Amino acid sequence: MNQSAIGFINILCDKLRAKVVTNSTHSPHIVEGKDLRASLIHHGMKEKYFHENWRTRYPLKLSGVERHREEAINLWQEENGKADWIAFDDSVFTKDPRLIVVDFNEGICYDHFKKALAFFGFDDRLMLY
Repeated sequence: MNQSAIGFINILCDKLRAKVVTNSTHSPHIVEGKDLRASLIHHGMKEKYFHENWRTRYPLKLSGVERHREEAINLWQEENGKADWIAFDDSVFTKDPRLIVVDFNEGICYDHFKKALAFFGFDDRLMLY
């Protein structure tokens, strides 16, 4: 796991009072005896930053049909309340400007962090306070 990426997420959650919800094919799987949430915590993500309903139902199947990743986000919001959101992903699954596309091998980098802050009306000087 990319420790810098986890650090950026921790800072975003702290400064923006945000919560993490995963929308990943990895969410329901157990790796090294841990689910994705436990694995992220093990690698430095602060437990308090996870939403109580910390994952969407992606991969989502409704009526036996695999649904799009964005539909899982919309369904999560129907079930948990509307929220401002951004997504970091290496797959372009939407044209929605809340998607911040990252490189699969590099993950979340400083420029992605700055883009996330800018989406919520802040700049990177926020992390100094």
